[in-house]
Amino acid sequence: MAAPDLERFRSEWQAELQARRTANAPTGPGSSSSLSPTTSIAPLPTSSQAAAAGPSTLRSPAVSAVPLPSSPPRPASPPPLPRAPIDIYRSAVEAEQSGQLSDALALYRHAFRLDNNVDKAYARVIAAEEQVSPRAGKTVDLLREDRREGGFEFKTTIQTSPDYDLAATSKLDPLGPLLQSFASLTLGFEQEEDIRPCPIANVPDEVLVYILRLLGREGDLQTLERWGGSGRKMRILSSDPILWKQLVLSHYIPPHQLAPTISPHSLAAHHGSSWRRVWIERPRIRMDGVYIAICHYMRHGQAESLWTSVVHLITFHRFLRFLPDGRVLSLLTTQTPAEVVPILQEGLRMKGMVHGRWELRGDRVRIWGLRDPGLAERGEPLKYQFRMDAQLKSSTRGRHNKINLDSYLSLNMATGEELPLALKHQRPFYFSKVLSWPSTGPPPQQKHGLYD
Repeated sequence: MAAPDLERFRSEWQAELQARRTANAPTGPGSSSSLSPTTSIAPLPTSSQAAAAGPSTLRSPAVSAVPLPSSPPRPASPPPLPRAPIDIYRSAVEAEQSGQLSDALALYRHAFRLDNNVDKAYARVIAAEEQVSPRAGKTVDLLREDRREGGFEFKTTIQTSPDYDLAATSKLDPLGPLLQSFASLTLGFEQEEDIRPCPIANVPDEVLVYILRLLGREGDLQTLERWGGSGRKMRILSSDPILWKQLVLSHYIPPHQLAPTISPHSLAAHHGSSWRRVWIERPRIRMDGVYIAICHYMRHGQAESLWTSVVHLITFHRFLRFLPDGRVLSLLTTQTPAEVVPILQEGLRMKGMVHGRWELRGDRVRIWGLRDPGLAERGEPLKYQFRMDAQLKSSTRGRHNKINLDSYLSLNMATGEELPLALKHQRPFYFSKVLSWPSTGPPPQQKHGLYD
């Protein structure tokens, strides 16, 4: 670009810049120019001056500012006064109540850094405010229940003795209030239809109670309870104390069902003098049937080719029959219960059959002295003896109908060494009621899988 063209371009650019400044300047008597009187516009250098000055001069600004007089200094704001720890704690409580948990946590930390006992001081201030105005401080006091006069009292109570004597306490019979509500009523049997007679209404109550006692003596308690739940008078007759007392005295006999130091009458006193509750709640070994455990395990067989895999499902059964005189019959076999239960009696001699003794202490069942009865009959020496430790439990199907085998031990009679046997495939025993065990004749009637 020639020098005249450059000079013309500079003049046009400077004029345009001056026009813009004039147009943007405020007008009016109270207005002032955008540039103070002390500010001047320096003329742009000519091309000859620019060439002589070099590139560094061209980079310098075209407008040079003269320092303006400084404005009067503003007065400095006073530093914030330090807040008291109790005020910070109060702000933390308000923030916590309003849901600002992060702010509340920061304020709590700050307050406790300043004073470790700020919470006690805050409680005393709130107590003083409530004395002046009972309504004050109710919305901000979060720890009112723990506040005491003179500050908080933090105590730990350690219980070293039971709250009550378990042996001296007894629960109420749930049927007691129901039977008392029937006392003021005139109870009887009524026919469902007027045209049909009701013969049982003519039977005296003494005869009905005697029939119920016979049902209890035979062990048919399921029929007894079903009959008692069919009406008010039937419930009163089926709750006869003598009926249930005979059941308890005939089953809870020391030293097998009970320890020698416990009597059935003490059990009745513990259960509110209710023999029915003793029968229902007190653990007992049932002797009107068999406890059966059905066990399974898998065993691989031998295949005829590489393309097939043979797996055998092995099922075996354990049977426990408890006798009233303290003896127990135990049998391990692969035969089904339908084949074993009819012949599971004292004279049975087969592989896996052992006889022993049993006792019940609380809910713990102890079986010991298990040995093969045929050894003594054949005159062979006894080499091993077995012992079981189990727990008597109830299930959803009935009371005292489940036995969990905890351990099974083998005692070497020669060395006295006792070794545990594996219970990998063992399952719990479940009770199956048997109606009768005839000594001769056809197999007895039985109810397999019925847990009453």
